[in-house]
Amino acid sequence: MAAELMGVAQRRGAGFGTRTPDSFYDRGVTFAREQALRRVEEVVAEGADIVDIGGVKAAPGVEVGVAEEIDRTAAFVAEIRERYPDLIISVDTWHSLEVTRRLAELVATGWPVLVSLSNKDFVGESLGLPVDQRMFGTLAVTAICAWQGARIYRAHNVAPTRQVLDMVAVTRGVRVPSRIVRGLA
Repeated sequence: MAAELMGVAQRRGAGFGTRTPDSFYDRGVTFAREQALRRVEEVVAEGADIVDIGGVKAAPGVEVGVAEEIDRTAAFVAEIRERYPDLIISVDTWHSLEVTRRLAELVATGWPVLVSLSNKDFVGESLGLPVDQRMFGTLAVTAICAWQGARIYRAHNVAPTRQVLDMVAVTRGVRVPSRIVRGLA
């Protein structure tokens, strides 16, 4: 199922909105509530099926605490949910080792969990690698998240990610192997 949902996510349109004053994406243009709501309206009108709300800048900058991040996103997500009950909403957080280690807690909420792991800083910091050398670490973390129940994956390296997700699904017994030669399944 995980690989199937990755394919669905690839075909869906995604829109982005930020609730950060220093976003690399829009330089804080959508930080104010009204501008952020206007941006959500725009991307929904343009066909987005998923809206990703960021509460923390992904690049180095001013440190944002948990309470501030929740303050920036929680009420806004609730308002979007009220206005667009069928819209898929994701919250782009600072998706670290701690979040990965505790992913099962997010999965336990019953909501589908989207992970965006490609080349993230925590992979580079863990392995001491620059961005262009993080694929294997990214794939390892992808496998861990798939095992814990993440259901949607945002990936730069689609083919290797798909293989990892398919292998995890076969190992977990939720996907039939593509070919059975020795009856090992």
